[in-house]
Amino acid sequence: MAKVKNATKAKINPNSLTHLPARQAGGKNRLSKIRFPLNKVAPVLAIITLLILLYFKKSWFVVAWVNNRPITRFEFNRQLEQQYGKNVLESSINQELINQEAKKQKVNISDEEIQENIEKIEKSLSGQISLDDALKAQGITREQLSNDMKLQLTIEKLVGQGIEISDEEITEYFKENKEFLTATEEGKQKEEAINSLRQQKISEKFQEWLENLRNEVKILRFI
Repeated sequence: MAKVKNATKAKINPNSLTHLPARQAGGKNRLSKIRFPLNKVAPVLAIITLLILLYFKKSWFVVAWVNNRPITRFEFNRQLEQQYGKNVLESSINQELINQEAKKQKVNISDEEIQENIEKIEKSLSGQISLDDALKAQGITREQLSNDMKLQLTIEKLVGQGIEISDEEITEYFKENKEFLTATEEGKQKEEAINSLRQQKISEKFQEWLENLRNEVKILRFI
């Protein structure tokens, strides 16, 4: 049998390795040596982020444009604060005092109580206008109505105890306000008169109660 000669192994010239890419010669990728200068990249990213915010959240920075001149949110808020800031602040302080006192006296208003009183308002409209239309005309949402109703019911529970309405007060109310009553039946008219007189007395008592409360607590104002 003929003998098969072993194939001669190819010889590799070490000098030829210098012509190979860095990945083949040294086992490392040249890209791994690239470094991005963060001090240059960060400002660019910040500008891009700001531009995105300006496009999608314009109202955060600008509230209107007048002949290509912007009215900024800062200008808008400053004028609001100058014109209404004090009243809004005092109203917020009063509401916080009421909430703190309600928590102290364990006064709670349930969602059922709020809804029940909203339904009373809706019935008082007698179908002449829907509640949503009435709220829209006053620029009030249902959520705001619920919040206002919760505050009103809280005040009633805090200061409404012990209030009485006499027959003489009801008779006097009829004389002065009968043409303004919405009810037509005598019994309903009396009920409406009692509710109005009760709310009037609660309001008067509340003003005195709130003034005394404000004199007892410590209030720090920063604007």
